[in-house]
Amino acid sequence: MVNENLIQENQKPKKLEILDENLQISSEKISEAYFMPFIGFSKANRLKWKVPSTNSKFDVEQSSGFVAGAEMGYQWDFFFTSLVFHYSQSKLDSIDLGGPVISFVGKEHLFGGAISEGFSLSLGEKWSISPSVGIGFMFQDYSALLAGTFDHNDFDFTTTYNFSTSISFYPKDNLLIGLGYTYMRVGELDYYTSRDLHVFRLSCYLEI
Repeated sequence: MVNENLIQENQKPKKLEILDENLQISSEKISEAYFMPFIGFSKANRLKWKVPSTNSKFDVEQSSGFVAGAEMGYQWDFFFTSLVFHYSQSKLDSIDLGGPVISFVGKEHLFGGAISEGFSLSLGEKWSISPSVGIGFMFQDYSALLAGTFDHNDFDFTTTYNFSTSISFYPKDNLLIGLGYTYMRVGELDYYTSRDLHVFRLSCYLEI
C-alpha cells in the first residue's frame, strides 16, 4: 500500500508539469500572431491625366493624402507573413495642359490590400528593422472637374506591388511602436497613368 501511494503521488506532479508545458506552448503560439492598426500620409508622383484613344498626357499636381489601415500577420523567429488593408484619400490640385491655366479640382480615394513576406533583424534589446516585399490590389476612385464644365469619374481595380521597411521600438515587453515606409507601384486607369505611391505610417501593437 505504501509503495502504491508513493507511486501515485509521484505521478501527479508529472501530469501537472505536462499540462503546464502545453499551456506555455499554446500561449507562445498565440503571441506570435499580431494585429497592428496604423495611420499616416501618402504622396504620389508621376501622376498624369491622359485622353483616351490618344497619346496625350498631362501632369497632375496632387496633395499629400491621409492613410489609415491595419496589418495582421504571423511572426516566426526571423521571418514573417503579413496581410495589410488600407484606405487613403487626397486632393487633385491642378493640371498642366501646356497653355493657359485651366481650373482642375478633384479627389482620389484608394482602398487596397496586399500580402507580404519579410524578415526581422534585431538592433538590440528594444529595436528591430523589418524589410518586406509584397503584391496586392488597389481599388482607385477618381472624380475631377476640368475647366468647371467637364466632370468625369474614373474607377477600377488594379494590381500593385510594394517594398516596405519598418523600424520597431519596444518600450515594454508587450508594447511595440513602429515607423514604416512603403513604396507601391499602382496600375493605370482609363484617364490616369500608372504611378508611384509613397506611404509613411505610424503603428502600434499592445499584447494583452
